[in-house]
Amino acid sequence: MLFRRYIALFLLITLCAKVLIVPCILLDFEVRKAYIISNFCENKNRPALHCDGKCYLAKRLRAAQEREEQSKTEEVVNRLLKAVYYQDTVLRYVASTLPLTAFINQRFPAFSCTITRPGYLSGVFRPPALSY
Repeated sequence: MLFRRYIALFLLITLCAKVLIVPCILLDFEVRKAYIISNFCENKNRPALHCDGKCYLAKRLRAAQEREEQSKTEEVVNRLLKAVYYQDTVLRYVASTLPLTAFINQRFPAFSCTITRPGYLSGVFRPPALSY
């Protein structure tokens, strides 16, 4: 019972991690703002811009967004490949289990048209009557 709780907690943290990436980046920026301005800011030589490390924050947010988009693309490709692989595997299994002679020796009846009298379809297919 305790093991299930740990598994549930782990899954909850895993699901929340993707949602909390951007707030964690913003929190990290606010906590280490002075350090980021002094070490990572690209515009620290130009104080008139009042960048205050926002260039570093923008880079981090852009990188997080690109990672998320890349993971979405990889997920779509993986799903597509799994679907194709699964379909191919199922078809190979069916083809290997069924005898080929069951398909080759099958006889189909010749096509016969049962509509012989004239006007047979005109009773079914006619335009709707006008109502005045």
